Amino acid sequence: MRKIFLLFMPLMALAFFAQAQITYSSAGDTIFTNLPIGGNFEKAKLTVNNSGSASVNIRWRMLTYFVPDANWTSPGVCDWSTCIPFNLASNWTTATITANASEDMYVQMKRNTGASTGCSVIKLEIEEVGGMSNRTFNFIHTSAADVMACNLDLNALSTNDFNTNEMVSVYPNPATNYVNLTVNDSRVKSVQLSNIIGRQIKRVNIMDARSKDQQISLTGLPDGLYLLQYKSADGKVIGVHRITKR
Repeated sequence: MRKIFLLFMPLMALAFFAQAQITYSSAGDTIFTNLPIGGNFEKAKLTVNNSGSASVNIRWRMLTYFVPDANWTSPGVCDWSTCIPFNLASNWTTATITANASEDMYVQMKRNTGASTGCSVIKLEIEEVGGMSNRTFNFIHTSAADVMACNLDLNALSTNDFNTNEMVSVYPNPATNYVNLTVNDSRVKSVQLSNIIGRQIKRVNIMDARSKDQQISLTGLPDGLYLLQYKSADGKVIGVHRITKR
């Protein structure tokens, strides 16, 4: 048995070192691009790097998207070989990166004259086929003047966990019909359910200890990503938690 193990050790090591190492140009999960009204197409870009000695396949799909109105135009989600319109991009698309190479994934967007203020948000999942690398990214387009109109906390969106169960316990997540909330922090006086650009859908008030357990209905809402914003007595956002309806 020991001889067989020693015989296969070099082969195992070779397979390990030949495996591609996928990394990304963004340490966080938010890709932000300035997009003025009446300008040209602007590209929110993510570079995917293969530092391995062999080609590797990655696959990606769009999890959710929001575009304020028809004056925001885009060819969809693009990798280095194809572009997929938003309405078709929820299926997996596979692309190959050669050894020791880097390729770009991007979303181009243009705001024509008359476009609504706000921001567009496209959420992608990317993974290495047969590997361990799996990430989600938010591709966000807005102008510097409209960041506040989005009511979007980019710092909160760029972290995987931002004041989650320490402040408010949220379950189940993902959810289908409702989410339960248990407020653990006395500073939280209200919880706002918003869409991905921060537009309020529902709000519950936390008046005292008796109201710290709440339930928010998701019935009638489309599947996708939503935000729970935790607010203090003066209306300041002190925590954000992302939930998924499916």
